[in-house]
Amino acid sequence: MITEKGKVLQSVLIDNGYKNGKFEVDSSGVINLIASKSTSAPSISFELEKENNFYKIRVSRNVKGEQTVKDCVDLEIGKTFWYGGPQNRFQYWPIERANFTNFSYVSKEELNSAVPERYWLNSRGVFFYINETVPLFIDQNSVETEVNETNVKDYANKIISNQFNNSQFEIDDDWEDCYGALTFRKNKFPDIKKLTDWLKEKGFRVTLWIHPFINTNCTEIFNIAKSKKYLVTDDKGEVLTKWWNSKPNEAAYIDFTNPEAAEWFYNRVKRLRDQDGIDSFKFDAGETSWIPKNSKLTGPANQSPNLILAKYIETVSKFGKIVEVRSAQGTQSYPIFLRMIDKDTDWTWNNGLPTLITTLFQLNLGGYSFILPDMIGGNGYNNNTPDKEIFIRWLQANVFMPSLQFSYVPWMYDAETINISLKYTKLHDNITNYIMERFQKVVETGEPTNPPLWWIDPEDIIAQQITDQFLLGDKYVVAPVIVKGARVRDIYLPKGTWRDGNTNDIHIGPKWIMNYPAPIATLPYFERTN
Repeated sequence: MITEKGKVLQSVLIDNGYKNGKFEVDSSGVINLIASKSTSAPSISFELEKENNFYKIRVSRNVKGEQTVKDCVDLEIGKTFWYGGPQNRFQYWPIERANFTNFSYVSKEELNSAVPERYWLNSRGVFFYINETVPLFIDQNSVETEVNETNVKDYANKIISNQFNNSQFEIDDDWEDCYGALTFRKNKFPDIKKLTDWLKEKGFRVTLWIHPFINTNCTEIFNIAKSKKYLVTDDKGEVLTKWWNSKPNEAAYIDFTNPEAAEWFYNRVKRLRDQDGIDSFKFDAGETSWIPKNSKLTGPANQSPNLILAKYIETVSKFGKIVEVRSAQGTQSYPIFLRMIDKDTDWTWNNGLPTLITTLFQLNLGGYSFILPDMIGGNGYNNNTPDKEIFIRWLQANVFMPSLQFSYVPWMYDAETINISLKYTKLHDNITNYIMERFQKVVETGEPTNPPLWWIDPEDIIAQQITDQFLLGDKYVVAPVIVKGARVRDIYLPKGTWRDGNTNDIHIGPKWIMNYPAPIATLPYFERTN
């Protein structure tokens, strides 16, 4: 903290180099630093001086190798106003409402950031300037918290303290030493087995994000895989490709059509389960578009390039019934979960909330019923954090689907959001046994878990056109609100006798219910009684 005459001017967490750091300006104008140093931190120094009528604190570090530093400034939103920062597409003023996630601070077209001056000033007279020679990335109002042991524990404790049922905790991207290493970065996870044991004591299963790539800067593993011919090559023998966590020609895709390569990958992932306490895995990517063009795969030429996907799914499915994948073709027989591709935080048909339902239809009628609808609220790409309304409506739309996945969380918002979220997570819990019955039906007969309304009456022309309601088995009709600002909606019930889940009123279908009241806390749904 920076204080003057007992008044706090600014709070800053100086990386992990100094704990309980506190600057005090005494009556004579001298700045004092009170702190205890962490010996594991990068070398750090301070120059403290008074210049004219303001105080200057210069912080510098000697960072070596792969060390990184991260300083945190308390914006004190509501108490302090901020100015400066980059030119921005969303040019708020003051700027404390702006949103950045791992934003590289250079002049660039992205978000109209052609003018990235490294200067910030607040209404208390404190300003920050970052030297132009410092590699700088900023996070502001970002909910994409860095993945590390501290944040994992904090997240788990908040789930429990807010009284949410917990079942599965997934550690997502950026945990590896380098992409493809499949080893935990020690400065983020000093003792992963101790952490997974702690999570299990709290009642969680622990899953881990995995991908099929090796980046070239993961030198040791990349060289081993290349020398053993475990990487997909093009017709000239070149292995280089790209994915979203690499630049062009700085990654390679493991060749799952090569049985030795597939076994090598499987054994390395298996070690994470057996030694590090990971229960299962989220296997990302898999699509053929990530392999080099004109790839040479092991197997029938007329099955290329889709063969790489089939063999990837075959390999990862060996890890059991709570495996998650996002790509598939002809792999309906594997008892694993298929995650919808990332959805955008949007109310429109451009990959937004309405497509949550239609994608559910598409996958179920394609033979995939073990569906994960991905994150509640969408992925928040392009700094588009979900607001309270879309978060709640997204959760409601998910309730009668097979699973609920939170990344954004109810306590980001307010007490009302927490209470509504508790209500609907409990409702989901109450219908879990029926969801499992429908899963058994999938295995026995192939019937979809979440079909469209016409599944009950295939000749119902109106039901054939409904895109914003769906079924859970043949027992529930679900009609979530997916229009921004809507507090009523029209509902169509197919043939049958239906009990309103909110009012207990009985309705005989087929029929329309016009202007059904649906305030923010209400999810319209109906249970079949006959």
